[in-house]
Amino acid sequence: MTVHAARRPPGVLLLAAFFAAVAASDLWQVAQFMVDRNAELPVLVAVHGVLGLVGAATAAAVWRRSSSAPWLAAAWGVLTAALLVALPSVLGLPPEARSGLWVSAAAVLVVAGLAAWYLRRRTAA
Repeated sequence: MTVHAARRPPGVLLLAAFFAAVAASDLWQVAQFMVDRNAELPVLVAVHGVLGLVGAATAAAVWRRSSSAPWLAAAWGVLTAALLVALPSVLGLPPEARSGLWVSAAAVLVVAGLAAWYLRRRTAA
């Protein structure tokens, strides 16, 4: 029996759903921009597009229990954290908003790191 035919553990199902949800959210942002040209900056739309594609690739890799899943989860975390850290400069946010974004970026890195660790243990070598 291959790893693909094996029953998926609940953690794998949860992570596949999580990455599918974040991918859908990011790709929805892109679709909204394309349909009605909302006020979002084009650079943010491009970043949402990249994050959506990486999130979708991660969800698919998690579902297939591919050996690339931990690496994609880590990449998603780094890219998302980078977006959060860059937001004050891109949007011209006041200094008091920056600390909250740094905390959010750290939380994303922790979640992505734990997901990558878990997936490394649960996927094909």
